[in-house]
Amino acid sequence: MKGKVSIFDVDGTLSKSFYIVKFPEMLYKKGLFSKKKLGEINEIFEDYLKGSNYPYEQFAWDVVIAFGYGIKGKKWDDIKKMGKKYIQLHPEEKFPFTDSLVRMVKNKGYRTVIISGSPYEIILPFSMSLGIDEAFATTYEIDNGIFTGEVAQNCAIDKIKKKVIQKYLQEYEIDLKISTGFGDSEHDLGFLEIVGYPVIIKPNKKLEEIAKKNRWLICKEDKKVLDSVKLYLP
Repeated sequence: MKGKVSIFDVDGTLSKSFYIVKFPEMLYKKGLFSKKKLGEINEIFEDYLKGSNYPYEQFAWDVVIAFGYGIKGKKWDDIKKMGKKYIQLHPEEKFPFTDSLVRMVKNKGYRTVIISGSPYEIILPFSMSLGIDEAFATTYEIDNGIFTGEVAQNCAIDKIKKKVIQKYLQEYEIDLKISTGFGDSEHDLGFLEIVGYPVIIKPNKKLEEIAKKNRWLICKEDKKVLDSVKLYLP
């Protein structure tokens, strides 16, 4: 018998924050991130939020590359430890429904998977705090335990995110017709379009239009997410 999976985006879906933007602030205070690259990430993010003149894919590469060079020369073990500490110190960055939503989905028998463009060193402890079964995120090259600054896999890019999920699905016997996915933007369509029960949480305008056209579940209010998803999922 095939199993079923629940695939989650993180930033904007399970978390209020963009961890790739917030995490560097803590790293910088601990002497583990370049001041120049911290400023660059903040500028990139501000420019992206201003509007359509900054294509998403360009933003996704710019911010991921900036983070990589921000931790260049730092020990992987130090960044990993700070990722765990950050998640412990900032539970308020999750949405009020996040923990209960993941718990509900797991109780319904779904295998849970996270895919995120934020760095693996922050996404792994985030995932572990929720009891997620598998986590995929952006990774950086490491040489003898030290970050080189180069990007190994950029999961913020749509086609790479889709490729990662497809590879995962090939390794497990999954019934996509009864599987579900949770996302907040059109950049999550790589998995939302292939599952039988897509759930749209606090969507941007483009994804909301697509969701309405396809009659997917749309959740905009925190207090209604759990009840809506409970009724929607098989």
